[in-house]
Amino acid sequence: MKISNLLMVVGAAALLSLTGCERKEGTTAGNLVNKATDATKSAADSAAKTASDAAKTASDGAAKAAEATKDAANQAADATKDAAAKVTDAAKEGLAKLQAESKKWLDETVTKQWPEMKKGLDDVAKKVGSITDAGKKTQAEGLVKDLQAKVPAMEKLVGELTNFKDGDFSKIFTEAKNLWDSFGLKMTDLKKLLPA
Repeated sequence: MKISNLLMVVGAAALLSLTGCERKEGTTAGNLVNKATDATKSAADSAAKTASDAAKTASDGAAKAAEATKDAANQAADATKDAAAKVTDAAKEGLAKLQAESKKWLDETVTKQWPEMKKGLDDVAKKVGSITDAGKKTQAEGLVKDLQAKVPAMEKLVGELTNFKDGDFSKIFTEAKNLWDSFGLKMTDLKKLLPA
């Protein structure tokens, strides 16, 4: 029944009640009062049921939303843990590869060539005094001083690579290789300044 019709019936029932019509079965006025009363009760019951159903639906929806939020938070936490574990594993794997490369470089290059390079520097340093050209002699003396300062720095880096405990292994390894290359180039330049 539409609300406008319901209001008309309720209004009619109220009007009939006010004008003294009794609620009697079988009379037109009585039937109208009965119908109006039944309609009013039915509307009230329907409204109460609708409100109860809406409250239950809202409660169920809130519970489902809370469960979904909890599930999403758990999934995000698991994904973060997995990503962190993968990063850690990749870092460990990268460090292991770099350490293997460093060990090979130390064993095959530094260990074999370093003693000879230091001895070569000592020998060349002794010959710098025999350079007659003043400009070349000054340049050679500067190179000798620079190379002699690199010796303890090189040995320190080699020690850090060999006995690595913590820190940035990649940075230490890169510094050691760069210093090695620089030492070799400067030794070559120094030898070119010596008299034949």
